[in-house]
Amino acid sequence: MRKKIIVLMILITFCVSILSIFCNVEAFSGELDPKNYITMPLSIMLSNGVGSGTIRVSSSASSYSISYQKVDMSESKYQEISNKGTEIDNYYNESKKTLDEKEAKANTLYQEYNTLQKSGTATEEQLTEAYNKAKEASNEYNEYVNTVNANLKKMNQEYYALIPNYTNSWTPTTNTTDNVQLDFKNYSGKIYFVLWAKIDNGTDVYYDMTIYSSKVDRNETISISKTSASIKINETLQLTASSSTSSKITWTSSDTSIATVDNNGLVKGIKEGYAVITAKGSEKTATCTITVDQNGEWTDFTNAKFELKKVGTSSCNLEISNVIPKSNSLYYLLITSNADKPKITSDTEKKKISLTYDSDNKKFYSHELEEYVELNQDLYASVIEENKDKEVVIYGKKINRYSEPKYNDAFFATFMTNKKDQIITKFTYSGKADRNVQIKIGRVTDLSIIKKIKNEDNSGFESLLSLAKSNDGIFNKNVEIKKDSKSDVSYDANKDSNEEDLIKLDNLQDGAYYFLYVKVDDENGKYITQEAVTLAQGQTYPGGWSMFFYGDNNLKWPDYENTKQEDDSTAKGELPQTGVQATVIISLIVIFTGVGVFSYRQYRKNSF
Repeated sequence: MRKKIIVLMILITFCVSILSIFCNVEAFSGELDPKNYITMPLSIMLSNGVGSGTIRVSSSASSYSISYQKVDMSESKYQEISNKGTEIDNYYNESKKTLDEKEAKANTLYQEYNTLQKSGTATEEQLTEAYNKAKEASNEYNEYVNTVNANLKKMNQEYYALIPNYTNSWTPTTNTTDNVQLDFKNYSGKIYFVLWAKIDNGTDVYYDMTIYSSKVDRNETISISKTSASIKINETLQLTASSSTSSKITWTSSDTSIATVDNNGLVKGIKEGYAVITAKGSEKTATCTITVDQNGEWTDFTNAKFELKKVGTSSCNLEISNVIPKSNSLYYLLITSNADKPKITSDTEKKKISLTYDSDNKKFYSHELEEYVELNQDLYASVIEENKDKEVVIYGKKINRYSEPKYNDAFFATFMTNKKDQIITKFTYSGKADRNVQIKIGRVTDLSIIKKIKNEDNSGFESLLSLAKSNDGIFNKNVEIKKDSKSDVSYDANKDSNEEDLIKLDNLQDGAYYFLYVKVDDENGKYITQEAVTLAQGQTYPGGWSMFFYGDNNLKWPDYENTKQEDDSTAKGELPQTGVQATVIISLIVIFTGVGVFSYRQYRKNSF
């Protein structure tokens, strides 16, 4: 390549995240100051409704006056800006790869031309053909450079256009520590804002800005005299509460048909059941759970702890602790999809599940919950107590789901050859409904993913899952799991009994890496989404093939030192998380052939 080729990449700069005293802060900034006079605050400290930070101006700009202002924005606007920054970052990285490829191609063709020229044996026709190929590659490269430059410039303009602009409401300050004072006394919860800075000497004006996401806590606490209590029908109980900010306390009952509360916190039992009494200050609340019964016969579940736990490959239990059962009572569990306390009906009787108390571990246990857990719905647990031929629903609470495994830990067994297949997952499955399962196998060529998995970095499996979901693979089949036929989601086939069901991978490459992806159909949202992926390596031998899966000693890792494949394991730029981090600046990239290298950074001129 006979001329200097300059490529200008317009980049987005993400500022550091800041750790504040009373809030978590996420921030990113776009640099608008062409002479680098202004340094925006790298911390926003929130205390007692006031946010403080420091704008620094370089000594060479000491003659300038300094001012600032805060411009609020919505969460949706904040996310829109973040998404645009990520879009630019992704486009930049993809474009760089393509530019590198085109540069390498042009260099190779020019080297081939020079070699022919120096050989002295090439004909004029051969030299002309080689030169034209190199020139064509160079032109193709230059055209792509122009396209990338234009797209990045446009995207960068779109990015800055999203940021809420300043107004004329500037607050003057000096070039000192904590020269920014922001009033958040009327704010609470999550907030999003732009902090603009301006320096002005009467002739030249420069601006800079930083965008923050923060949570403002009011620091109020509510103290209540009791968190749980039992009373009889028509019995009263006096509750007291106070606010750390001396705010007035208001009282409410979750169910006035069970228990009432007056303006002074006096609770009265109305009928059997439970109700939550809430004491509210200006911002915060405190609660007391009241159990009302006739004769004090019913078990107190107000402080009970409900835990849903995975058991085995596909089953689950509910454990209830911190409760003392009565010797003359029977206990049942009722699972519902909403917070409404269920009524005891004939239908309720059919759905109740036995609770067994383990006196050694001091816990209730319930089984056979898989048919509820696999459904895409909220889960509420109520306890039904039987005592002296009477039944009462004495407690109800939303229970948290456990996280379904989605990587290698989601597979109980994986075995695959040209003669036998076996895939057994650890998905929660009741076996009471037919389910469609997708099995997909595809090639993995990105060594950075494999390297992360080898190093037990879960981001490698996350990347593998994304690859599997977007890749058609070399094998893609939907199979049906029949109800009552299996206690887990599994696929089993062998050559002797059902050869037609075998997974066919006759084109498997020896030593290559593959993903195994399994997804259970949710039937248009009826069931929770269940999918998983793991890594495998192919092996071929005369007359057959097999696969070794992650965790098998026979799976061999690549020789990263000697491979020519590019390792793009560098993490993609993302919006910084909470805490103080180093500023991430994506360097200007100059791609060159022939004569040399030239690079420079383009700043957006700011003449407001």
